[in-house]
Amino acid sequence: TGNALHVALGGKGFFAVEYKDGIGYTRAGNFTLNNEGDLVTQAGFRVLDEDFLPITLDPENAMPDISTNGAISIEGDEPKQLAIVDFANPQALKKAGANVYTSEEDATPVEQKDIIIQQGYLEDSNVEPILEITRMIDVMRRYQSAKGLIDTGDDLTTKVIDQLSQIR
Repeated sequence: TGNALHVALGGKGFFAVEYKDGIGYTRAGNFTLNNEGDLVTQAGFRVLDEDFLPITLDPENAMPDISTNGAISIEGDEPKQLAIVDFANPQALKKAGANVYTSEEDATPVEQKDIIIQQGYLEDSNVEPILEITRMIDVMRRYQSAKGLIDTGDDLTTKVIDQLSQIR
């Protein structure tokens, strides 16, 4: 995207964000700065650092450099580390809306070696809608064809039973 505040998270994990009365988790890295200089999601939730505190940047300084391990540095500011966490059971996450998930399970920090962050990029969907719609239409046609064969088989079975019952 070329936007210094956009980050794509490769591999496992989620960014931690301030969400209502707790912490939310997202993979959407299209961050911006609000009027107070807080790094926020598109929905306005503040992005958290490794201590689970909001990340605030000086909007007067240059755009930040975000390393591949999630360290945010701006000239003249103390470096900050994005909180990137994972879950033993990601299926337990509950969708809360605005690309945010919540969990009753405790999150565990992802090890630095497992983090791959690309500044200026966004994670894209791994689904191509047109291709998937085409595949669904193909599946539907095959289903209808198979159903037709089963219905024909049922009709033949019924006719055979009727004819056998008349022979007696």
